[in-house]
Amino acid sequence: AGSALQAAAGIRGDSPECLVQDVLAANHGQCDVELLRAVCGAAPKVVDWLQAEVGVELECKQDFLYHGHSHFRMHGPPSGYGRAFVRSLAAKVAADTRIQTRCKTRVVGLLTDGSGAVRGVRLSDGEEVPGCAVVLATCGFGGSKRLVASHLGASLASAHYQVSPF
Repeated sequence: AGSALQAAAGIRGDSPECLVQDVLAANHGQCDVELLRAVCGAAPKVVDWLQAEVGVELECKQDFLYHGHSHFRMHGPPSGYGRAFVRSLAAKVAADTRIQTRCKTRVVGLLTDGSGAVRGVRLSDGEEVPGCAVVLATCGFGGSKRLVASHLGASLASAHYQVSPF
């Protein structure tokens, strides 16, 4: 909400706070509002960073509105959506020798330093993998219509969901 790509596409009037209000209306306020505001506030910066710094080619999609959204906000590669984005990002990550990825790996704990900052993970086999930054990408429960309906409502459970190719 409020990315440079939205502005370039002529989408006006959107903002992180507008996205917050759309989400709150869709989920009837059943969320951590402070966390929601933090995520929505960071979203345009992350989209701009992915394109400018990481080099992922993106555009603001204008062919459909997500359930409950008042503005076009979906950003993705010119030739696709989620799967194409994940593949593009995965290629950038694979090309960066500073980044280690582990797919289908069970994490059972986080390693922290004295200040509480996460500095690695503990795997189910006991291996500890240190790092200066950790990203856990779990795909959540979005693929379960039953869980989505239970936690987010029946109307969202009927929305299109496409899982990652990984």
